[in-house]
Amino acid sequence: MRPPEQQDYKERKMKEIKEARLKAGLTQKKMSEILGIPKRTIEEWEGGRRRCPEYTKKMVIKELEKNE
Repeated sequence: MRPPEQQDYKERKMKEIKEARLKAGLTQKKMSEILGIPKRTIEEWEGGRRRCPEYTKKMVIKELEKNE
């Protein structure tokens, strides 16, 4: 099991994608369609089951900000 500080960091990183998606007013399905990312991948990123690479996270958030 990871130390609590690492878990908190992971949760914050995954929340950034979800918050950007919600701010853009998109569902996971619509985000998937717009960005061409499998819905399952988005679900796993937001649920913390899969790590989104930092460079990908930045690109995704930038694209979502265009949809605000």
